[in-house]
Amino acid sequence: MITLLEKKFEEFRKVNSAYKSIDQIELREIGLNYTSSDDGASEKHKVVFENLNFNFSVDDNYLLEGSMGSGRSSLMKILAGLLVPQTGSYFINGEDVLQMSFEEFLPYRLHIGYTFDYSGLLANRTLKDNLLIPLMYHKLATREEAEKRVNHLLEVFKINGHENQRPASVSGAMRKATVVARGFILNPEMLIMDDPFVGLNDEQGENIVELIKEHRATKGLRHVFYSTRYERFVKMLGGKSIVVESSNIENDFKRSA
Repeated sequence: MITLLEKKFEEFRKVNSAYKSIDQIELREIGLNYTSSDDGASEKHKVVFENLNFNFSVDDNYLLEGSMGSGRSSLMKILAGLLVPQTGSYFINGEDVLQMSFEEFLPYRLHIGYTFDYSGLLANRTLKDNLLIPLMYHKLATREEAEKRVNHLLEVFKINGHENQRPASVSGAMRKATVVARGFILNPEMLIMDDPFVGLNDEQGENIVELIKEHRATKGLRHVFYSTRYERFVKMLGGKSIVVESSNIENDFKRSA
């Protein structure tokens, strides 16, 4: 059954010419390094990516694998538009989004949902408000319509009964569930999740998989990037596996769902 809110999303996509679909994703000559200082005098440089190139196929699930420090999380942040590398280009539909202003990138940003660790929640807002804010800020729904969608996610992620508490007042697992739920709130075309299953129980993990399948079938989700060490959920999601190692990305193999 299509809700009023979902119809509103579809109307917005059709009439707002600035709302851009994501049909091509490519990294070209990406260079990323971090500089750290131990004693304030000497600096250490770590090269994460050097001349990294990759053209992602679309409409697929991508499992990103790699050892600690390989750059897997950094790659996800670049794809989400949250991290700008020192050199190179990140093309969406042939446009270099690294050269865009916040306003210019927004039409693509509205298509991207992401979740990283336990962070990103506003400390002075309730869990429910943290889910409502993206909908209300972009004026994609009335308060009543937005609450219907948020209440559905609260139920899926088992946040019911804690939704009116602030992040500092709930467990890490509850914060993690809220962070992951927020990734779905705008019905994204592109979903980026760094270790989404860590800290959640099996039922919540299974619900994430089912939600991804539901969004693919009925809500326009096309591109999924995720990392996890739980093989059980990898088998449930299927898709392609790529390995991030030694400043490079390599295709591994196709996994069956």
